[in-house]
Amino acid sequence: MGEDWARLAASSDVEERRKAALSLLEEPSPAALPLLPELLGDANWRVRKAAVEVALAQPPNDVIPLLLEGLHDAENAGRRNTSLETLVKLGQAVLPYAYEALVEEDPDVKLALILLLGEIPGKGSVPHLIYYLSHENKNIVCAAITSLGKLRDSGNLPVLFDLMARGDDWVLFHIVDALADTGGPVGAQKLMELYDTARFQKAILKALGKMGDPAVIPFLLERALESKTHIPELMNTIGLIHNASMPEAFLLRHQSEIARILRDHFPLPLIEKLENIWPESKIPERRGMLLVAGSLTDLTLLPRVLDELDNPYLQRDAFQAASRYGSAAVPHLIRRLNATSSSYSSWRPRVPGKRSSLSWLMLARTTFKFIRRPWRRWGKWKTRVRSTSSWTRSARKTLLTRKRPSHPFVRFAAAGPTYASRQPPRDKA
Repeated sequence: MGEDWARLAASSDVEERRKAALSLLEEPSPAALPLLPELLGDANWRVRKAAVEVALAQPPNDVIPLLLEGLHDAENAGRRNTSLETLVKLGQAVLPYAYEALVEEDPDVKLALILLLGEIPGKGSVPHLIYYLSHENKNIVCAAITSLGKLRDSGNLPVLFDLMARGDDWVLFHIVDALADTGGPVGAQKLMELYDTARFQKAILKALGKMGDPAVIPFLLERALESKTHIPELMNTIGLIHNASMPEAFLLRHQSEIARILRDHFPLPLIEKLENIWPESKIPERRGMLLVAGSLTDLTLLPRVLDELDNPYLQRDAFQAASRYGSAAVPHLIRRLNATSSSYSSWRPRVPGKRSSLSWLMLARTTFKFIRRPWRRWGKWKTRVRSTSSWTRSARKTLLTRKRPSHPFVRFAAAGPTYASRQPPRDKA
């Protein structure tokens, strides 16, 4: 059977090689391990993915040395990447082997192992990473900084701060990314101290957005007027903070707090800048602009918000922003609905006579979720009236007046047979 799998693994047909890889899942380790190096370095990614599953099914002590050997294959990038991916998925069992393999002189292997330590959480990795912060190869130093950030241990921040004071610009960019991965108010404060340096500003804005702390928004809005802040990038950062990754139970309160901060601290002179740069901004930047517009409910930005309702990538954000304008947005919405082309006429509600404008108002208020409870009850009465078409006009008027005599839509519905069709007169004979 082993010879059959070896023959299939060496076949020129991709499906046969993939079949050989998947079949090794049911074979014992002595039969599967000799074929793994060839399958992990296969030219087809589907075969390599199947080989990863085979490697994960083997005993870690048997397969880890084979995977570390794959990192030394300088001629096959597919095997190197697949071996590294498998080592990451094996987790904590890899760390003792990785610590021993760090003595390798090959810089590419050393670089891959240092990045590996950042992907697998482990306290024992910190001393090794700190040691390589003083390496002569700058790529290895930057890899160690990146791995320290991915460990997300605030105890590593003093080491990064010390390196920040003596590092060059290339190293500082990696430290900014590491602080974003680590998170926390201490790292955010250090980034704000570095914010006034123009060459780091975009990187810091991206890092603060990744951290998702709304406490930095007042600082950023204050600096937006005093320094040459890239406003579109600032809007992107606000959007990232608003959509921070957190449990849904906390997300609503988090977003409400951001809206409050924007209302309290957003400088009004920036509104004109937002309106001017809006058409040239990218989708992520416009998402932040919609958030600002919905929080401020400034009528200057309302046309821009309604324009984004036609953007398939921003429709949900534009709807949420427009809904916060409340009744102030209804006239603008009505004008836009009336100005739409005839291709949209199929979904417009048609109500005869003078009641058409009132029906458009009902549609707008329904769209913006400003319907109060009596209106919802009116919807139930309307259905009841509509489903009983044999009732007379006086019967409908009696029913609606008894349920809600003071409601304006009761008088409107009772005024004519709009929602119940007339029945032809019966033949008394």
